[in-house]
Amino acid sequence: MGVNGLLKHNRLIAALWGFAEATMFFIVPDVWLSFVALHKGFRGALWAVSFAVTGAIVGGALVYTASVWDQAATTTAIDAVPAISAGMISDVRSSLQQDALWAMLQGSLTGVPYKVFASQAAVNGIELPHFALATIPARAFRFIAVTALTVMIARLLLARASARTKTGILASCWVLFYGFYFSVMPN
Repeated sequence: MGVNGLLKHNRLIAALWGFAEATMFFIVPDVWLSFVALHKGFRGALWAVSFAVTGAIVGGALVYTASVWDQAATTTAIDAVPAISAGMISDVRSSLQQDALWAMLQGSLTGVPYKVFASQAAVNGIELPHFALATIPARAFRFIAVTALTVMIARLLLARASARTKTGILASCWVLFYGFYFSVMPN
């Protein structure tokens, strides 16, 4: 399946990626969303963003529910995901006690995976509907920022580049990002 075939299913892929990253996958949906933004523009990417947020809500609800059933096992499973540590989980538990929405927004911008918040919300007495509602701004803010930034950079610096070149540059940026991220995040 080529680029156009993938883009034809961009919303489904965004929803599945949002779900996967909210549970156990460790590559953020921003990778896919920036690809969509690069090829479909900001408006086209906004639909994908909404589907990624929806997928994250469903995945977050699954992790939240698993945590209600067995907090210790869920925390152990989340701790096994790359770039997540027991210290990060403890910090999230504390930050959720202070101001859950602010903690989730801040975590979204500082590299703390959403799944950590989902695993610790119930233990902090945050009800699932409130957690799901807080997910919308916490996930959408960064997703929209990444898609907008992708479109702006593409227009300013890559206007004359071919789609293949743009995709290669974007992929290279994500490889560099994750190389740095995994080198600085504890595990």
